[in-house]
Amino acid sequence: MGRRGPSPSQKTVKVSANIPTWKYDILQALGVHTTYAINHGIDLFLEDTIQSGRVSQNGMDIYITTLERQIGLLQGKVNAARNILETKSIQAPSGQVKVWDKDTQENRFIPASQFDKSRHEIREVITA
Repeated sequence: MGRRGPSPSQKTVKVSANIPTWKYDILQALGVHTTYAINHGIDLFLEDTIQSGRVSQNGMDIYITTLERQIGLLQGKVNAARNILETKSIQAPSGQVKVWDKDTQENRFIPASQFDKSRHEIREVITA
């Protein structure tokens, strides 16, 4: 949960809380939305409870499942970002790239214009 709310794939539940006015005033002065503050507090509380071992087996199963789902989403984002970097660095046909050639099973230097993602894995982009 970030400053912009939950990801579209995340189910949410509406909750409310009564807090002292002075805490609300400080949040407003800092420009922090109450939903963000509440979620952050819940995250800290849950992390402390889990790390201290004060959680049931069912609670741990839910926690592990949630972390595994988050890992999958993050890995997808990492892969997409890497793909963008590779594409950007290869679009300029000048220069060379050091690649792992899947056919010959060796590292090679080739002109960037000859890069083929199905045959090569980028090791380094040489710009000179």
